[in-house]
Amino acid sequence: MNRLVNLAYTRENTNLFNHLTVSKIIYIHTLLTQKMGISKSIRNRLVRIIGTKYTPPDNQFVIEEAPENLCVSVNSISNVFEKALRALLIINYLQLFDDGNKRTARLTANALLMAAERCPLSYRSISPSEYKKSILLFYEMNNVNAFKKIFIDQYRFAVENYF
Repeated sequence: MNRLVNLAYTRENTNLFNHLTVSKIIYIHTLLTQKMGISKSIRNRLVRIIGTKYTPPDNQFVIEEAPENLCVSVNSISNVFEKALRALLIINYLQLFDDGNKRTARLTANALLMAAERCPLSYRSISPSEYKKSILLFYEMNNVNAFKKIFIDQYRFAVENYF
């Protein structure tokens, strides 16, 4: 499936994303990674991220509990922008899947935004290296500032250019 089909799914099913669940995150991941030979379930092995010293959780109990804790945390937030930003960063941070984590995180965040009748973000107006640097800063130092700025700038860009 291509990106437009995946975005269409989340746009056509916004009512599903008023409340985030692990199964919804897994389904988004499945949509995004069809025909890629990637496991459709939460990972059960160690993964590494190229370009960083950060190592995602490798304890199977943590890996299994983390997505549920993420959903509880996200669902407890009333501000949709904070909710989307948290889901985006933590799905990336946890590396829940063998591959496709960044795509899954972005589409999940967009689904949350669209469920609250906000526009989705495309990240088309930012360089991939700037995006990666801000994520790495979060991974290694738990510093959200650079990515938060990107998130806000991309929302402004989307509102000004697409909606």
